[in-house]
Amino acid sequence: NTVFDFNNNNIQRSRAIATNFFADANSPFTKSISGRPRNNTIGTAGTVGSAASVGFPVRVQNEGRIPVTMAVTGNTIRESSGFTAINVNHGISITSGTGATNMTITGNTVNKVDSGRGVLVQQVDMTTANQNAGTLCADIRSNSFTNIAGQGGDGTIIRVRESNNTNVGPHNVT
Repeated sequence: NTVFDFNNNNIQRSRAIATNFFADANSPFTKSISGRPRNNTIGTAGTVGSAASVGFPVRVQNEGRIPVTMAVTGNTIRESSGFTAINVNHGISITSGTGATNMTITGNTVNKVDSGRGVLVQQVDMTTANQNAGTLCADIRSNSFTNIAGQGGDGTIIRVRESNNTNVGPHNVT
């Protein structure tokens, strides 16, 4: 089990994913992650791609559907080139656990995402018949977004997506 507090870091000019919190799809599925990426500065205003040039500035990837509780709070994210600023994925594997991804995304300042959204939270389960896909819960509030292009320039700031798979678990958003 992993518990962390990723606090008050200055991350600049990451080529790929600036901060990656990842749960693989390998057993045992009894492991868990609990953490707080908070009060970090990712990227510099006016420096294109300084948050991440070919990846997400913040990514939470729960491929294994293990219990994940994460609070992404108080971060400043500037100048993401081509990718959503805060990206959360729950499940992608057929052989995985049934745990919940519980996300709190609050008090973040996101500025200048030139091709992507401010926040994307998605349940992307690939399960077989009668398999428990786990649950994705997201509390998204009190964030500030400016100059967000959206996917393909559509202006979308926040997207919450549930897989079209017939075996997805509950998807709760507040």
